[in-house]
Amino acid sequence: MVAKKKPDPGTRKAPAPKKKTTKAKRTAKASTTDNKTKEIEVCPVVGIGASAGGLEALEGLFAHMIPTSNMAFVVVQHLASKHKSIMGSLLEKHTIMPIHNIEDGMEVKPNHIYLNQPDKNVGIMNGTLHLMDPIQTDRINLPIDAFFRSLAEDRGSKAICIILSGSATDGALGLRAI
Repeated sequence: MVAKKKPDPGTRKAPAPKKKTTKAKRTAKASTTDNKTKEIEVCPVVGIGASAGGLEALEGLFAHMIPTSNMAFVVVQHLASKHKSIMGSLLEKHTIMPIHNIEDGMEVKPNHIYLNQPDKNVGIMNGTLHLMDPIQTDRINLPIDAFFRSLAEDRGSKAICIILSGSATDGALGLRAI
């Protein structure tokens, strides 16, 4: 049997030092994270106003839209109350971009398409979509104008609007705001 020799305390190897993250590396990591956040926050948002007759135009638009444009698309249609829209299933045949029915508090992301709900107006604030009850008046609801105006305020020069079709002058005031 061979006896193990105990190491001399003076010749022991010190534990490997922990890797230190330099301030520059931490800043670079933070900067990368900040850039991703800023990219989402400042991506251009395209508001698209359409009535029921805008389906063919929407299909053509998304069939020819580059799916990596780094723009978000919010489609605001005139929908009858209690109307179940099949727009998402119709558009998914013409694009590979993800299509979402807007939920309150949904964050807008580049290369995604968002569809409004019946009986709700849509607004955007700080890159987040919000659903609102239409203002009850004796006049017609103008959901396209309502969205375009909030889009102009939220995105400024990163706001884009397209009016494919609408009801009466819906979209005209919002277009001026943008």
